Amino acid sequence: MALRPRRSMDRNSRDSGSRRDQASRRDQASRRDAPAGRSRRGRQGAQSTVRRPLPTSLEVRIQNDPLFQVTTLDDSLWIDPFSGREVPCDQGYFRAALGFYRRNPTYRNGALLPLDELTAIRWRHDLIRLLPHEPRLRIFGRDGQGWLNPYSGTMHQDVAREEGKISMRTIAAMAKALSTSDAARSGIMLDNATLQQKVRSLGSEADRPRGGDESIFGLSDMEADLNRAKDVQAHMLSDLPELDGYELAVQFLPHGAVSGDFYEVMPLGDGRLLLFLGDVSGHGVQAALVVATALKTLRILARRSTELVDLLSQLNDEIKGDLLPGQFCTVFAALFDPEASTLQVVLAGHHPMVVANLNAAEVLRKVGRKGMAIGLISGDIFRRSLQPVEITIQPGDICIQCTDGIFEAANPDNEEYGEHRFYGQLLSTSQMPLDEMVETLTADVIEYSGGQPDDDLTVFVLAKDPPDDGLGSGSYPVSGG
Repeated sequence: MALRPRRSMDRNSRDSGSRRDQASRRDQASRRDAPAGRSRRGRQGAQSTVRRPLPTSLEVRIQNDPLFQVTTLDDSLWIDPFSGREVPCDQGYFRAALGFYRRNPTYRNGALLPLDELTAIRWRHDLIRLLPHEPRLRIFGRDGQGWLNPYSGTMHQDVAREEGKISMRTIAAMAKALSTSDAARSGIMLDNATLQQKVRSLGSEADRPRGGDESIFGLSDMEADLNRAKDVQAHMLSDLPELDGYELAVQFLPHGAVSGDFYEVMPLGDGRLLLFLGDVSGHGVQAALVVATALKTLRILARRSTELVDLLSQLNDEIKGDLLPGQFCTVFAALFDPEASTLQVVLAGHHPMVVANLNAAEVLRKVGRKGMAIGLISGDIFRRSLQPVEITIQPGDICIQCTDGIFEAANPDNEEYGEHRFYGQLLSTSQMPLDEMVETLTADVIEYSGGQPDDDLTVFVLAKDPPDDGLGSGSYPVSGG
């Protein structure tokens, strides 16, 4: 029997599109929203996250080494000096660093990024935040060549607009200039009168927005531009096919207008499907640009090879040069054969897939061996890190994969949602229709984080129909029930 898949693009949308009756939906919704409902009890009863002990020397360095103390101007993000990742630090960089290293022991790699590079990463974030509102950051020379540093009054001739617009390359060049500027460390810009005098002395033209209707990217309305970018990204993501005997569902919830997460379902000519779920480090516009590059490159490469290790190795070599320093992309890749009920899995830096089946002897199991993430290193070292694992999908199996925004979503006390809580929710929702299950899983994460998760959220599910037991399509019976 063919089952209809579903894709959700809007965090506020609750229309499941399933064929269940409306009374049942209202009843389930009321139970989810009740103060003493399932979500709250699930959190209280879940196992606490196991904390890895950190080396004392690392804690000392976090407190005293300037490389470990790079944060954005608004102190909202801390930059990990090993990977260059941006980490939310609402309660201070020290606590953010400790929590990050317990989850992501990047310090074991040993190699620290230079301070100038870390500062440039910070400035890229700050510039994207400040440029729409601060005209002093948008003073360029004639024909867009050369940029006036508003902190020092210095003209940087190697920074330029592209076709009249401030592009991401322009922002990267501005960030590099600011990372070596002593005056920029204060975060205090020169006043307008001083800058105007600098403009006159340098013979530059101040290219400020006219009438308040010009965006930093040279377009008419930044909000409208982001909405168009959201539409473009939604169009790039795959529609889910209908498969006899199987069901696919996905919940895709960007942190902002656009996402650093992506997924792809690619039918092959022999009836098999390539499945991908990716997570670019960071989020927002820059991560979304990498997503667009990765999806386009992936589709081109898949025309020549469908062997997973070969495909991911080529993808890594192709897009590594497009990533910023410290940036990377984790990918879950799978080759699914519906006829043989087999699924081959390869993990490039991504966490394992989970298979749940309440009727199986092992109700929950992880699948996959974690290799290196895309963008860290190229060539044979990356290829050798990838290890395919193949399983046979049994009736009633629910194969689920997600991005790390699910696990890392934190509550107001900075406690992460975590894997254990997610697995508990997965088992408690596994009898629901798939589209409702993915909605309920992500809704619980959002509720846990106070309605404001810090990252993109994506959940992807492939399920094989359970044995015909007379309970009807979409039911996943419990043994002994």
